Parts: sequence; structure tokens; C-alpha cells
Amino acid sequence: MNCTKCGKRILFMKTQNDRTMPVDEQMVYVVPDDSARLLAVTHTGYSFHARLANAGDKDARKAHLTHWANCKKHTPNHVQAARDEYDRRQEEVIDNKLAFQRKRYEEARRIERQKREPSEVAEQISLLHFL
Repeated sequence: MNCTKCGKRILFMKTQNDRTMPVDEQMVYVVPDDSARLLAVTHTGYSFHARLANAGDKDARKAHLTHWANCKKHTPNHVQAARDEYDRRQEEVIDNKLAFQRKRYEEARRIERQKREPSEVAEQISLLHFL
């Protein structure tokens, strides 16, 4: 079977949780790694987080990689939603930084104007000295 988005050959494998998962047809060498983002599936349906490896690496085994992680033209809804949320928060952070910088700039200009322009009290005092 081919992926409807990118056209790459894929298989559907039953995982140990009795779920069907699309995987790349070609098997690759991986090493189990809980901190890795890749999800690998063995021919028996056992899925685990892994990183890519070479054939001679210690603990290397052959497994299929999940296709949705590698498909160039398909992003699952939950991944896209997470990306959108991240982008929204980044924009919010940038907006907050800009607002803070604008406020600091306006405050600095106000202080600079006060230094340059004599205040009303100072003008009154200078008028009193003149009289």
C-alpha cells in the first residue's frame, strides 16, 4: 500500500496495544532510547522509542519506523495543533517583549523630556528671582 499524501510504500502493523499503525516498508537499524523521538515497531508489533543506528552498533536491531513521523506531506492533527499552540505562544511572548520595550522607550523619552524642559515649578521660581 502507498501513503495517500506522499506516495511512499507503507505497511500497517498491529502493535502490542492491538492498534494498527502505518510504518515505513523498509526496516532500519535502531537502538532503543527512551529519550528519542522516533517510534520504532518490530515485526512482532512491539513499539518503542529509538534512535537510528548502524548495523554493528551495540543493541542495534531492525525495526520499522512509524510513517507519520517521516511523511513529508502529512502532519497529524495533534502535532499540527501542538505546533499552532507553540507558534501562538511565541507570538504572545514577542508581543509582550515588544510592549515592554515600547513602554521602556516611552518612559525613557518622558524622562529625557523632563530633563530638557524646565518644569512649571522651576519656571515660577526663576520668575520669582527675576522680580
